[in-house]
Order: sequence, then C-alpha cells, then structure tokens
Amino acid sequence: MNKYELNADNHEVYPARKSIRKSLFCHCCCCVGSFINGCQLSSKRDASVIYKLVRDAVSTARDKERRRKKGGPVVIPGFSLPKALQPLLPIFLQGLISGSAELRQQAALGLGELIEVTSEQSLKQFVIPITGPLIRIIGDCFPWQVKSAILSTLSIMIRKGGTALKPFLPQLQTTFIKCLQDNTRTVRSSAALALGKLSALSSRVDPLGSDLLSSLQASDSGVREAILTALKGVVKHAGKSVSPATRTRVYALLKDLIHQDDDQVRVFAFSILGVLSQYMEESELSDLLQELLQLSSSSSWADRHGAVLTFHDEKEVLVDRLAFDLPHS
Repeated sequence: MNKYELNADNHEVYPARKSIRKSLFCHCCCCVGSFINGCQLSSKRDASVIYKLVRDAVSTARDKERRRKKGGPVVIPGFSLPKALQPLLPIFLQGLISGSAELRQQAALGLGELIEVTSEQSLKQFVIPITGPLIRIIGDCFPWQVKSAILSTLSIMIRKGGTALKPFLPQLQTTFIKCLQDNTRTVRSSAALALGKLSALSSRVDPLGSDLLSSLQASDSGVREAILTALKGVVKHAGKSVSPATRTRVYALLKDLIHQDDDQVRVFAFSILGVLSQYMEESELSDLLQELLQLSSSSSWADRHGAVLTFHDEKEVLVDRLAFDLPHS
C-alpha cells in the first residue's frame, strides 16, 4: 500500500487505517502512562508539567476530532477502546488524592476532560474508581476552586456515566445539597445544576423535593437562588416522577415567591412555574393561567414582567395543554 492508498477514503482502506490508529493510540497511552507512573513526582512543578502535557494532548486530539466530525458529541476514537483510561487514570487520581490544592484542581479538571472524550461503553468500568475519590475529596476543607473543578467533573460523569452511578446516588445527593450552602456562588451554582441532572437517575424524587422546599424557606437570598436552580432542574429532569402531593407543595410555595421583592427570586419562581405547568392537574393549570392573566394586567411592572416571562418560556407547553383541555366544536 503506497502513500496515496493510505489517504484514500474507501471502505477497504479506512477501517484498517482506523484500526491501526486506535492501536497506536492505545499503545502510546500505555507507554506514556507507564513512564509517568514510573517517575517520582518529586515536586509540585513535575506534576503540574505532566498534567499540562496530558491535558494539552487530549485537547489537541479532541479539537482534531471535532473538526473531522463537524458537529455532535466528540469522542476520541482511541478512548472508545476497552480499558483506554487505565494507563492515564492513576496519574490524575494521585494528584486528586494527595496533591496540593492547585494540583487537586488540575487533576479534577483533567479527569473531566478525559471523561468527556471517552465513549460511554468504555467509561463504565471506571465510573466507580473515579467517582469515589471525587466525592471523598469534595467533602474535605479545600478552596472553592477545587470544589468547583470536582463539581464540574461530577456533572460530566452524571451525563456520561448514567445508571452506572446509581450506587453513589445517596452520597452525591448529600454532597450536592451541602454544596448549595457554600459561601461561594460558583460552587452553589455548579452544585445546583449537577443536582438537577442527578435527579433524572433517581427513582425517589419526592424526598429530594421536600428537602429543597424545606431549605428554601430557611435560606438567605444567595442560597435561595441556588436552591431554586436545583428545584428547576429536578422539575425539568424528573418532573414525571414527582408525586401530586409534592408538586402541589412546590406550586403553593412558588405562588408566594412570585410576589417577592427580590428580582432574581421572582424570575426563578416564574421560570419554574412554566416548567411545572406541563405536569399540573387541570385545576392547577387553570388556576395558574388565571393568576398569570391577572398579573399581566397588574399595575406592577415586576408582576407583568414575570407573567410575560412564564408565557414566553413555556408557550409551547401552555398552548398544547390549552388545546388539549378546550372542548372541540
């Protein structure tokens, strides 16, 4: 086979070329992993250089694959092989577990980048060895940058790990709820988004909803914003699993919050009501529409603004429900 045949885009050559590339990739990962694991990371600088080397290589491969695919999720072909992460995983876990705060942050981000470009099938066997240390470290007293990096990686793991994460659901839920009370807004926001995504994997959403409602009533404005973000995520990702009793509690509380003086709280409340509307009973939906119509003609700009936001954000849901509920002539 000459150099022109190697670049040929035909059904006979390309699969063989792809197989060779994957094998070479896997072999290179093993060599790099063995070399690094055999080295003594004698200083913070040594580890930092190695993390940068691996993360830059992953970034370059990801960008190349993105340009080739021209859209859609990006998986580096080599990371769709069985045990593809095995040579690199110890490098990052070492930094996550025993490094300085800065190295823990880099290790957590590096793990997230690896998970992002690994196929879901290849990732399955690594979900437990990666997730366990992440949960353990985020529970310790580290700067917000470390917690934020871990939350980002856990969020990626929730999306790609799927049902393989079920053994960790109670721990993850507890971790995220605790982070909602963090002093740093970035940590609170990241935890709220992750908690919403996590609810899609849970078969018992009501206890989570009850915990969020209880926390919401006893929180200050900064924490309240994070709890409302989490509540919106739960309704969005797991609304079908919320019982009528819990849904009614959520609706009652949101109806009070839409009259709050705090702009952010009020906008969040209207936004969640819009998402919740697709799961409401007919009587609740009718009540909501009456409330919104009254607010839309209110003398208060804030009330009118909120009503318009709800109609705009969920207009398709509301129109579909109205079309279904109205009698046909």
